[in-house]
Amino acid sequence: MLQGKDARWLGGRTRRGRLVALATIVAFTLSACGADFGGESSGDGPYYEGKKIKLLVPFAPGGGADTTARLLAPLLQQYLPGNPSVYVENRGGAGGITGTNYFTEREPHDGTTILVSSGGTHSSYVVQDPAVKYEFADMIPLIGVPAGAAIYVRSDTGITKPEGIVGGAKVPLIFAGQAPSGGDLRKLLAMDLLKVDYKPLFGYKGAADANIAFDRNEANVALIGVLPYLRDIVPRVDKGEVVPIMSTGLVQDGKLERMKTLPDLMTPAELYESIYHEPASGPGWEAYNMLVASSDSLSKALWLHDDTPDEAVKAVKEGIDKFLADPDSRKKLDDELQGAEPLTGDALDSAIAAMAKPDPAARDWLQDYLVDRWDYKF
Repeated sequence: MLQGKDARWLGGRTRRGRLVALATIVAFTLSACGADFGGESSGDGPYYEGKKIKLLVPFAPGGGADTTARLLAPLLQQYLPGNPSVYVENRGGAGGITGTNYFTEREPHDGTTILVSSGGTHSSYVVQDPAVKYEFADMIPLIGVPAGAAIYVRSDTGITKPEGIVGGAKVPLIFAGQAPSGGDLRKLLAMDLLKVDYKPLFGYKGAADANIAFDRNEANVALIGVLPYLRDIVPRVDKGEVVPIMSTGLVQDGKLERMKTLPDLMTPAELYESIYHEPASGPGWEAYNMLVASSDSLSKALWLHDDTPDEAVKAVKEGIDKFLADPDSRKKLDDELQGAEPLTGDALDSAIAAMAKPDPAARDWLQDYLVDRWDYKF
């Protein structure tokens, strides 16, 4: 109890003075008791208990990154210590650059926002797009997913088989995308290496918007991540509405291979050899392989800021380890990922190294390609 001059001070002459004094004492008392005013742990329970975690997807809803985020959100919510509420927020624009920059510059560093990156954000980083303000070397990787993507056309183009992408269309081929330097880069490069005659339409916010353009016949060539491809496009292939052309492939041990999740789709290199009856070789193909290594072999990844409290980082990694070890959750995850093996530990570090330390000659070639082919400014 306050006595003497402290009691007289609290009972000062004005009501306003008494309220200010009371607020000061309450704030001091709460502080001394370790009250939790935000992202910091109170020390009395799990770090994330009573908190919300945002999975920030730098693309519009419906694409591969969004699909991955919505797959992982309930698992994180269930297995993170403290069972925080986990939700997805989409912030698309500029091929993933806008939202990723926002994560770097605006989101709190207390572990309550986790970035979900994708091939587009990785590609822009690899080619050193001038709009990129983020640095993956200054983030903490949590889990990665190798995925890749599929390229397909509308059946009303007249194309009936993959080789028909060169010279087999009855109408002009039009591709709807976001920007040449983002996730579309490897598709544009693949089509150029294959000598496909096509016209690009840029400016769409994400793969989902581009596929709406595809549905409306504003475009007739599309690329989408393997998960939404299997979910949404394969049924249309079965109906005869869509013709699959190729997959991006995955780089394994330095070599471009078919994707286990899409075993019937040729890689661009295989398709080139099928069309032209010669090996797919040269600096352009080396640059393509580098892109795939950074954008498909590490197709999706979750990140925290590098100065996130250790307690938060430990909690998230513990939750990820738990749902990967739980047989029921792992089966659900494997079913959704169609056999793609999640990356953690050394495997994740190795995949990130391929993105963070690209071959200088291949990157220089890509930059020249962007300038010469797409009039890109660096």
